[in-house]
Amino acid sequence: MSTTTRNKARATTIVGPAADRFELRRKVLRRRWWLKVAAIGLVLGLLAGAAWAVLTSSLLGVSSVEVVGAHRTSVLQIEQAAAVPLGRPLARLDLGAIQQRVAGLTSIASVAVTRSFPHTLRITVVERTPIAVAGPSFGPFRLVDAAGVDLGRTATRPKGLPLIVLDPASADLATFRAAAAVAAALPAALAGRVDSISATSADGVALLLSGGAKVRWGGSDRSVDKAQVLAVLLTHPAKVYDVSAPDAPTTTG
Repeated sequence: MSTTTRNKARATTIVGPAADRFELRRKVLRRRWWLKVAAIGLVLGLLAGAAWAVLTSSLLGVSSVEVVGAHRTSVLQIEQAAAVPLGRPLARLDLGAIQQRVAGLTSIASVAVTRSFPHTLRITVVERTPIAVAGPSFGPFRLVDAAGVDLGRTATRPKGLPLIVLDPASADLATFRAAAAVAAALPAALAGRVDSISATSADGVALLLSGGAKVRWGGSDRSVDKAQVLAVLLTHPAKVYDVSAPDAPTTTG
């Protein structure tokens, strides 16, 4: 065999396997590429399906409204104020608008609206707490909270609530709020001895105790200090107690 023939044979034995390995590698790389494309397509499809289910489909639509924290306000009243569009996807509900509508109820102090997947909207409310009644001593009475908000009429005066002898509909707002703030600051032991609360101005709040004694309270500032001082003064009988300046209280009679 000539030198040329031997070289050709050697070239054939080297080139053949290399070409096979190159072709195998090319097929593997192509398969991997298609697998990546398929995986990306699958992920995109799943995301599109999830978006459809959450934002468009009724699969995650609201079917129930849960009200938490309502005691004096009826659940029906809160649901009507919320006006939740049943069937609409939870993710598309305007929680801010629902919260604002419920917050418009006079009896509600604060409200939080949250989604509870898959089908429930939860409305958590904190109601205003009556701390006094307002009106003439013979009634009718209006329940009021610490901010002086009128919470509605009551036929009888609830036990333990002091009477603010002012009409919430016509009284000066600052004056009425000062009287309400004082009523809210009274500790239970002292509130039980208060027959009524009157006010000529925001700084002119006065208490009438059940035994007939009067208390010049002044403004609603430092009410905690004033209540503590008054508790000490009440151990000494008097007709008038003045705690408007709690650092220098006085008694008369």
